[in-house]
Order: sequence, then C-alpha cells, then structure tokens
Amino acid sequence: MENIFLTNGLLENLHTDSSFNDKIKTIHSALKKQCTFIDRISAILYDAGMEGLKSFIHSSPDDPVSSYTCDLEDAPSLKQIKSLQKPRLVNDLGLFKHGTNAHTRKIAAHGYGSSYAVPMMDSERFLGIIFFNSHISGNNSLKFRAPIRSCVTRLIIRVITFRVISSDSRTFLRRVGTGA
Repeated sequence: MENIFLTNGLLENLHTDSSFNDKIKTIHSALKKQCTFIDRISAILYDAGMEGLKSFIHSSPDDPVSSYTCDLEDAPSLKQIKSLQKPRLVNDLGLFKHGTNAHTRKIAAHGYGSSYAVPMMDSERFLGIIFFNSHISGNNSLKFRAPIRSCVTRLIIRVITFRVISSDSRTFLRRVGTGA
C-alpha cells in the first residue's frame, strides 16, 4: 500500500503536543536554513483590556524579556506599529541602549543589533507583534524576503490565533457554565 502520510521535515514538531516555545524554536530552526542572520524570533500579544502588550513566545535560549508586560502608551514605537499596521525595521538597536523602556534596553544589552517587527492582524483585529532579531546591525542587517516573512508570519499567527481562540472558548464556556 502506498504511504499517503506526509512529513513536514524541519517543521514536523508543529504537529505535536509540544509547547508554543518549542514550536517557535522549530520555525526558527527551519528559517535559519534560509536566513542565517536571524538569531531570535519572538512574539508579544496585545491585551485590549489593559491596552498593553505581554511577552508570549521566543526562540532564544535565554529570553531577555521573559514575562514582560508594558502599557502601549509607554511604548510609542510599538504603538505606532499597531496604529499603522505596518512592519518596522530598526537597523541599529544601539539606539535603544539607553532608552526609557526596559524591554528595549534588555534586547540591546543581549547583543541584538537589529530588529524587524511585524504586526499580527486578524482582519482588522490587532493581535500583537512578531519580532525577528539579529546580532548583526547596519543597513543590510535584516534582508527579509517577502515570501519568507509572509510565510513565517502566517505560521506564527495561526499558532497564536489557535491559542487565543482556545482561551476565548474556555472563557466563554466558563461563563456559560457559571451563568455569568
């Protein structure tokens, strides 16, 4: 009988019951085959209730901004990504080394030289931001090819949307169960 089951090779881990961090590490590992300069991928989620951002997943061995939250009002460049719904490229993260926000100082202090930030949108709904960081800085530090950027962004959005939908469903089911 013919084997009709396919393998995803480098992305095989995406279909297991592994953690979201393990899944993002799998995506990062596969992406590094094409884009060797990407040293970290991370995502932060938007919490509309608190008008803020919360760190969510990352692919780095040590996370400089683990369990981090910030008000969107206190992070003007991230707020701008949300309002413009456009990616942001920072070729020299040294600009933030002495900034007022802890997250930017920590990223720069960990030796990351550049950052490419992509807003995650579900139609008009802002979900958060995906960051691609590199230890390289300069004008050509993050040469993202549109198809790779689009593919990875869609993969991460699917993973996050699944978690948000699952979380919303559990909240909904709890409310229905309690009559709230």
